[in-house]
Amino acid sequence: MLRLREDILLWPGGREKCCTLSFDDGTVEDERICRMLRERGLRATFNLNPGLFGRSDHLEQGGLSVEHRKLPRERIAEVYDGFELAVHGYTHAHLGRVPSSMASYEIARCKEELERIACAPVRGMAWPINYRADDVFGAREAARACGIAYARTTRRTFGCAGLPADFLAWDAACSYVQPELEGVLEKFLSPIERYTEPYLLYVWGHGYEATMRDAWGTLESFFDRVAGRDDVWYATNIEVFDYVDAARSLVYSASGDYLQNLRAVDVWLQVDGKPLRVPAGGVVRVPALDGE
Repeated sequence: MLRLREDILLWPGGREKCCTLSFDDGTVEDERICRMLRERGLRATFNLNPGLFGRSDHLEQGGLSVEHRKLPRERIAEVYDGFELAVHGYTHAHLGRVPSSMASYEIARCKEELERIACAPVRGMAWPINYRADDVFGAREAARACGIAYARTTRRTFGCAGLPADFLAWDAACSYVQPELEGVLEKFLSPIERYTEPYLLYVWGHGYEATMRDAWGTLESFFDRVAGRDDVWYATNIEVFDYVDAARSLVYSASGDYLQNLRAVDVWLQVDGKPLRVPAGGVVRVPALDGE
């Protein structure tokens, strides 16, 4: 049935919106954050530095200060149970400012130690400190070679619509302590008048900022507002990547009449303005338009 049509990704269950979160550095504040997330049914990814487990230092940023205390290794599995663990460098080194061999070590050793804790492959990452494409070219190749599927940057989009073109340079909307969060959240929660692209809200931050900036109330309010919505799929970073990757891997027949899903997860699309489920491992025929 050759015709002009646009197939638009929907999230699992035919939802139009997805929310994913991440927190960096593995400080003691994450224990409270994990409790808050579980109470609200939210999903999140935690980017950790195994080489710094149990360490403490005094951190100063913008005239504010805080005791920067990392969770000890023996608490990691318990505190983060049910959430995704992801690479943040073994020692939080700036991967764009060290030789590629050192970047490879930072990524590979971090990944291996987290996998021992998670008892599963670790495939996600957040770039430590900063991301500039010209700086991290070698580190990107190292990450890819180590089996890293996505890597979040520290850049902000201040948006919640559309998908990342490059998952190894995945830009989030903003941090939970930024004033722009209110506008981003308002757009995300508002009804969608015409669905033309998937909505993806990605908010990140550091647990210690809740203490340093007296932002626990801000974080709790954000969690309360975004949680418990039937129109939102709540996912970890790797769950988002795997779902989008499955959708991008759908096999189309020459005319587009048939779609084949080779992956192990159901994929949902909006086709001709209606939801269409392509089951895991299955083939579906695209329904004809009324009157055809």
